[in-house]
Amino acid sequence: MLDLMIVCAAFDGKLSRLERETLRALFSAKEFDIYQKRLVDLIACLKGGMLQRALQLSKLDFELG
Repeated sequence: MLDLMIVCAAFDGKLSRLERETLRALFSAKEFDIYQKRLVDLIACLKGGMLQRALQLSKLDFELG
């Protein structure tokens, strides 16, 4: 579910304050640090048109990170 939350938050190419607050509430501090990097990378890929890399970052594999 955490993977899905990150993909959904990144989909529009920006992270709102409400999304950030919600993610912080859902994730532990350690998880948030790990997933925030993935989120930032995914948003950059979507904005930069790097769709193959964005697809890789959108993988729902049920593993942390």
